[in-house]
Amino acid sequence: MARELKEELGILIEHMHLLTRFEFDLTPIGFKKIYRAFYEVRLSSNELNSITLGEGAQFQAFSRSEMLTLPRLAPYDAFALWFHANKSRLHFK
Repeated sequence: MARELKEELGILIEHMHLLTRFEFDLTPIGFKKIYRAFYEVRLSSNELNSITLGEGAQFQAFSRSEMLTLPRLAPYDAFALWFHANKSRLHFK
């Protein structure tokens, strides 16, 4: 992930934190098991402003509330964002 962020956004990441990992067992419908891992990467304002798009057509930062209203956000991405925004009030013990 650090290599991809360096290549695609021109930023060096020293620390990233695994937020959660979702596993999907699709074997009952003839597919493999897949998973999605979500990481938290904190950037300073200077780091955010120094991002240089290496691939793709556009880069834009969004707040959590803005992200959750995007029409093309995959449901598992939306849940990961919701989880991140609400993790302090969740109690799974």
